[in-house]
Amino acid sequence: MAKTLRREADVTATLACNNDCLFCPREVLKGVRVPSPALRAGLKALRADADAVVLTGGEVTIRKDFLELVSTCRDLGFSSIGIVTNGRMFSKEGFARKALEAGLTDAAVSLYSHEPGTHDRVTRVKGSCLQSWLGLARALAAESSGRRLRVRCNIVVSSHNVGDVEETMRRLIRLGVRSLLLIDPVSADGGGVLVDHARVLELFEELRDDRGLGGVRVSFRGYPACIFGDRL
Repeated sequence: MAKTLRREADVTATLACNNDCLFCPREVLKGVRVPSPALRAGLKALRADADAVVLTGGEVTIRKDFLELVSTCRDLGFSSIGIVTNGRMFSKEGFARKALEAGLTDAAVSLYSHEPGTHDRVTRVKGSCLQSWLGLARALAAESSGRRLRVRCNIVVSSHNVGDVEETMRRLIRLGVRSLLLIDPVSADGGGVLVDHARVLELFEELRDDRGLGGVRVSFRGYPACIFGDRL
């Protein structure tokens, strides 16, 4: 029997954000607001062609109707409902459980470092590191009716945090994360945030030889395959 492919739709639910990241590709669009009726109508239309949805931003969790949007996705019959988030709202007591109860199934949490100084320098929001890590821990621990969130972590690798990445990953793994995505800030407009790909290759080699990463899925996004050569 042929395997049925899951059709996934990415939906930008807002461009507002509670971080102000140095290399944000949507800096000039942060004032844009997506009205709730239009968003719901769009989700309904997408359901005809997709059975999974990922709500992105900006930061989707800061929408006042976030939980209602997740419930709408559930009621429309999406089998998988995910978000891309900085995790800060999940630091609020009970927020992750409420999201689960509304129908959320997946969360990709974006972090930059385990070091508050590094992380907060990138987000340009003091205290965001502690909130994101607490939010991640609560997202991993949340349970409702025997269900738990599937959690992945994203790390944009820049000149600011490249030295922290390996230790940050070790700490994420100890926390219970089993899927990690390292991302090239290809949208960065100067500012000295890009990392020489030779350093990325060194990091790739270090991670490949690191036995502490056993059983954890580590992926790279945005990097040209040629930098890895026959190592993949």
